[in-house]
Amino acid sequence: MNATTPTNLSSPTPQHTDGGRYEFGDPENEVIAHTARRAGTWGSVSLVLGLLQMLAGFTQLNQPGTALGSILRGAVAIIVGVIFRKVGDSFKRVVDTRGDDIGNLMEALRGLSSAFQTQIVAVGVAVGVGL
Repeated sequence: MNATTPTNLSSPTPQHTDGGRYEFGDPENEVIAHTARRAGTWGSVSLVLGLLQMLAGFTQLNQPGTALGSILRGAVAIIVGVIFRKVGDSFKRVVDTRGDDIGNLMEALRGLSSAFQTQIVAVGVAVGVGL
């Protein structure tokens, strides 16, 4: 692991709330919070890049094939950006709330899966149509 990655995971410290629901301990919350920040950052970067890609496409409307490719790639980047920002929010809820860590974690993982699936489909379509 590098210097920016939390490393104190030698012994998980599971905790249970009064209702018997699992709560992650401080070491796990540190890793989850770090992941939340990275997912949110990537979501923001992807949104900005997607907007720029779409703008570039709109400036190339005199070249329809090039414009369409840029606009579609930009749209996919924006969709992925929105999904990753939601993933980051879901991971952040694991850390910030009590009583539903597993539910929040599963929501984050479902969002992450959706982001990957969106990218897989977009690349498959792009390769299929030659964009």
